[in-house]
Amino acid sequence: MKFIRFGQWRIEVTGCGILAFVTNHGYLDNPTFRGMRQSLDKTFDEIYVLDLHGNSKKKEVSPHGYPDENVFDIQQGVAVVIMVKYP
Repeated sequence: MKFIRFGQWRIEVTGCGILAFVTNHGYLDNPTFRGMRQSLDKTFDEIYVLDLHGNSKKKEVSPHGYPDENVFDIQQGVAVVIMVKYP
């Protein structure tokens, strides 16, 4: 999360930019990260999130009924995030 904070700070200083990364998807709906989500929403004009799911502990199932496997062969779910700040 330090990387996200540094990227957010740098974009606030420059006034514009794009921050994109692959991350654990736990902060997308976890109440603990409510403040972080709110801060990102204030900083960026557009936020795109592609939740790839794949959390083996949640026992998620794909739309076809198969186990939802992670694309990186790890237990944690993964998300791709792209955030844009216009000048």
